[in-house]
Order: sequence, then C-alpha cells, then structure tokens
Amino acid sequence: MTLSCKYHLNRSADPVKVLDYAGFDPGGTEDVFAFHRSLPGYEPTPLINLLTLAQGFGLGALRIKDEAHRFGTKAFKALGASYAIHRYLQENPGEHVFCTATDGNHGMAVAWSARIFEKRAEVFMPRGTVPARIRRIEGEGARVTIVDGGYDETVRTAAGEATKHGWVLIQDTSWDGYAEIPALIMEGYLTMFFEMEGEIFPPGEPEVDVVFLQVGVGSWAASAVMYLAKRSRERMPK
Repeated sequence: MTLSCKYHLNRSADPVKVLDYAGFDPGGTEDVFAFHRSLPGYEPTPLINLLTLAQGFGLGALRIKDEAHRFGTKAFKALGASYAIHRYLQENPGEHVFCTATDGNHGMAVAWSARIFEKRAEVFMPRGTVPARIRRIEGEGARVTIVDGGYDETVRTAAGEATKHGWVLIQDTSWDGYAEIPALIMEGYLTMFFEMEGEIFPPGEPEVDVVFLQVGVGSWAASAVMYLAKRSRERMPK
C-alpha cells in the first residue's frame, strides 16, 4: 500500500456514503489489533518513507507499507486468514479442517494460520501454479490439490469439497450465502491501518491525499476503502 501526502487535489464536497457489509465495522474492531499483537513473531511492518521518489514527483511525502515482512509469509493476507480462523474457533471450538482456494498468498495465509492453531489445512490451487508457491504452502503442513481449471473453478471446487467433507471454507471472496467469513477476513486486514494510527492517521482527519491499493479479488481494497471512508468522513483521500 502506497500513500502520498500533502499534495493538494480537487475533491468532491459530497461526503462518501459507506454501506456496511455483513456487519463489517472499521470503527469497532480494535480487538483485531490486540489479537494480532498476541501472535508469535508479531511486529508492525515498516512504513518506508520514499524521500527521493517523492521529491521527483513534487510530493510532500510518499510512503509505502511493506508487507513482505508479515509473519514470515511475505504478504498481508495472513492478517485476514488468521483473524477469521481465530473468530471461527472462538465460536466453534474443537477439531476442524480449514479449506481454501488460492493463486498463492491467501493459501499460504490459511496454511500458516491453521498451523499456528494446530489444525489441518486443505488448499486448492489452479492448473499452472508456480511450483515454488505449492512448495511454500506444503511447507506449512497443508495438503495442496491442483484443480484442472482457473481461479474461479478452483474456488467452486474448494467450496464443494468443503461441503462434501465438512471442512470449514476460509475464502477471501464472497457470494450469495457466503459472506460472514469474507467479512472477518476484511476485518483482519485492519491491523495494517491500526499500525499507522498516530503517524499518518492522527486523531482527526488523515494527513493523506492519495492512497494506491493493489487489487486482486477485491477484499483488501474494499477493507481499505471502507476504513478510510469511516475514518475520514469529510476529507476522504482519493
């Protein structure tokens, strides 16, 4: 995630309207941050100040949140999967198998999270997946199954197998009848923002003009936008 600061742009005067999704509330989930801080190996990921690049673009500041250091998994996805599994186990203690479909990072996150909770993980990946990604996920103790199809077919396969075997599907995309787990994953991503509270998100309006987000299936981008809208109210970053 990249944030550019103190670069004044024309803004719409209309306040951003936020629709709560499946109970997702960016303003009421600080227990997310407390949970992640309790995990072994937790450290805030660095917020790097790109001074030279900012000067080249005429910006007051340009910062990037480097998620390559997150729990050794090399991606922010561990925040969402671990929190969703944590919440599920709080409400449903006992033995469970956690299942997901992935192109790589989310499956790694589910495998890592299942391991720290001493549970089994079943990960489905599409045909043509890079072998190194498969090996990393298997290195966390998960079983990987390759699906003869693309990402969407892999999601359908994982959902079907979860229903067939009584596994718990931890998927970062939603559909009719499947929204609670994706919403918990989105809440888990909020730790990234709580780590920046007091620095670029001081009390009051954020001191940020533009936020650049990478978008895959969209749950991370939706989480970020909803947080910023809830946090900003009248001065929503672009």
